[in-house]
Amino acid sequence: SGDDTNYHNFQNAREVIAVGAANADGSMADFSTPGANVLVSSYGVGMITTDRHQPGWGVNGYSNYASFSGTSASAPMVSGIVALMLEANPGLGYRDVQEILVYSANHPDNQDWKTNGASSYNLGGLRYNDKAGFGLVDAYTAVRLASTWTDVSTSVNEVSASARQFGM
Repeated sequence: SGDDTNYHNFQNAREVIAVGAANADGSMADFSTPGANVLVSSYGVGMITTDRHQPGWGVNGYSNYASFSGTSASAPMVSGIVALMLEANPGLGYRDVQEILVYSANHPDNQDWKTNGASSYNLGGLRYNDKAGFGLVDAYTAVRLASTWTDVSTSVNEVSASARQFGM
């Protein structure tokens, strides 16, 4: 409670995709930590996963499945979508992956959205908020967009401009 991803080093690395967790109705989970660096969100409440050691029904009194919640449930969902994107287009760089996730995200009506005021840079004109980032991931749209993506932006071809250089 009261935490913010802006204060964490790993989530602020530009190569990292910080992920928020959403409820089944698309609203953000209470436990999902907000921050300006949250790129996208995915469902993360009441997720079902395989687990052969949970007491319950199944072989020898144990279940093969368990329910869990958290950004630790939503982040693997986004990772799986990224894997599908890279399978569709292995030439994508980390900047491409992030941009595709942003452009293909959904914006549930039960959340408040702001609009990025930048014009043609920094993902300008797109809707976002501090908990959901640029929206809920859409696997189908992301993979379709990745398969036709031709602008390959990697760290190798990254360009930087500044008013002054260090050491001068």
